[in-house]
Amino acid sequence: MTGVHSELRRRNRAGTRLRLWEAHVARTTPVTPGCLRVTLGGDGLAPFADGALPADAIKLSLPAAPGDNPVIRGVFPNLEIDGPRPAFRPYTVRRFDPLACEMDLDVVLHGDGPGARWARTAVPGQQVQFTGPRSEFWACPDVDAHVLVGDATAVPGAVAILESLPGTEVCALLQVTGPEEHVCDDPRITWLHDGDDLPTALRGLTLPGGRVQAWVAGEAAMVREVRGQLLRERGVDRSDLHATGYWRRGMTVTETDAGRMAAFTAAQGTARPYEDHHDIDLAEV
Repeated sequence: MTGVHSELRRRNRAGTRLRLWEAHVARTTPVTPGCLRVTLGGDGLAPFADGALPADAIKLSLPAAPGDNPVIRGVFPNLEIDGPRPAFRPYTVRRFDPLACEMDLDVVLHGDGPGARWARTAVPGQQVQFTGPRSEFWACPDVDAHVLVGDATAVPGAVAILESLPGTEVCALLQVTGPEEHVCDDPRITWLHDGDDLPTALRGLTLPGGRVQAWVAGEAAMVREVRGQLLRERGVDRSDLHATGYWRRGMTVTETDAGRMAAFTAAQGTARPYEDHHDIDLAEV
């Protein structure tokens, strides 16, 4: 029986698509009041289609401070950097169009960090570099249904997954700030808002029958609680569960990056080396 966890680990360890990519900003498009879509383009993106899966993740190299213009070469962890060290920010690919060689990234406009600042100021023709991709979802052909759970940071990946599963039994539980942040009207989604408790809402949700594959992403403590509930109370097999803590409440991205880097360094030379410090699940450290 093939499980999603082992298959994703196999694909990501193979690293056949992991490389440094060069692209440019093609356009920006508002999605909701709190989310901006940045479309990247360039003929150099054509190979990205080979083996692409929904919710693939990339890591953008962004200016850490206004006015910085870093240039990178190589692939993490063997990077050469010209100029000030960039801020590396992971994003889920919302959509990739192989015919147009275009990639959509949906960026949450929260605060004034490097990611939000880059999205707000992005203009057509602006050059950008990123590394990746890392696969975060694979639809096991042997399962009967899917469950998707996440907060606002997981919405781009969850919606991309839903679009890849037409006619499949899926239920999604997604939490955003309010109705104005609903990015689509897919009837398979149950929307929650600020003030709702996601694990409690999941406990009251009737899950599909049969063998269920689950995908969970978002704030680390929430992911840890939801993962435990799915395993201990809802009958999801560990091999069919992929859960990732993207961020941790009370910590900045810089702080969570430092925590990931410390765990990455500690893991080198052990039985469980990581390809990239962003492969480290914050719900486990």
